[in-house]
Amino acid sequence: MGPHGASVRRCRGRSVAPGGALLTMSDDPVAPARPGGPADPWHLDTTVLDELSPTVRATLESIARRAEYGPGELVMRDAAPTPFLGILEAGRVGLRLHVPERGPQTIVTIERGELLGWSAVVPPYRATSEAVALEPTRILVLDAEPLRELMVRDRDVAAELLPMGLACVSQRLVISWQQLLDLFARGSPQPW
Repeated sequence: MGPHGASVRRCRGRSVAPGGALLTMSDDPVAPARPGGPADPWHLDTTVLDELSPTVRATLESIARRAEYGPGELVMRDAAPTPFLGILEAGRVGLRLHVPERGPQTIVTIERGELLGWSAVVPPYRATSEAVALEPTRILVLDAEPLRELMVRDRDVAAELLPMGLACVSQRLVISWQQLLDLFARGSPQPW
């Protein structure tokens, strides 16, 4: 349940065909929020942000920016420092794992309103998969370092964000296991 008493989807995913390429980002700042208005950067149909209190949302707005990626562009590199915690505003991002004898396999798809980059706030702050834009994608970005500093200074921000991140980790883990079981159940070579 969010602070407003509504149960909200926190994170989900689907498998899709893989893609891959280079990183590009924009540094467009987020416009001031007007609740419910078309210029409100925090207003998505269904989003993890719905669970945040107005105070925490306003605090996060001060460090938010937007990033855009074209189809096939690399958003995050597996095992590299996670650059940000983000919420997809538009597009889709595939999370890929390298599977022995099969190459990169998309295990989960992140869609509009969903969380990306939870490892930006969980030590050791490294991506657990490769993230690739599957179509033109726009992400509301909270850069990792400023976000972690903010969470240390403002315990309310940490108290509201960390449970969302944990829910995301749990759901992605279950989805990933299901996809990997399906992948290896098709008579593929066993890596062991």
